Amino acid sequence: MDVLVVQSHPSRTSYNEAILETVLSSLECLSNIKTTLIRLGKKNIDEGTVERKPAIVIFIYPTWWGGYPASLTNWIQEVFFKNTHLFKDVRTIVSITTHGSSKFINLLQGEWGRSYTENRLAKICNNSVKLEWISLYKIDRCTHNELENYLAKVKSDVTEFIAG
Repeated sequence: MDVLVVQSHPSRTSYNEAILETVLSSLECLSNIKTTLIRLGKKNIDEGTVERKPAIVIFIYPTWWGGYPASLTNWIQEVFFKNTHLFKDVRTIVSITTHGSSKFINLLQGEWGRSYTENRLAKICNNSVKLEWISLYKIDRCTHNELENYLAKVKSDVTEFIAG
């Protein structure tokens, strides 16, 4: 099964990088998985092309100002929307994101990332595409244990979504 992982963050020393490492190690533990990694957000990082039709797409990004980082928005416009034939068989989209604000504030703002994924990206994919959302709120106020627990949740959820 082909899995496309798209990570968008300008720093390789961020918590977002720990999320990426957790996802990649989770995928390595599963059999028959071919992973394509696209890293966005900083010059000299692979801006990524998609050569195989993925069955699963995993987006890893911080929610900034209520939405996707600009590098992810650009990639979606330049790759996802211009190559819809590559994404028509996607059965699952997993969004893994962090927020500085609370879940309540995100609900008030309309959960832009979740809404956009559901209303724009999913429309291109398989008719029965499943959307999974793994979100950490108030990241700036999380304790070390809360951050570690989130990584454990990411590992468990990714394994379940892919294997199940």
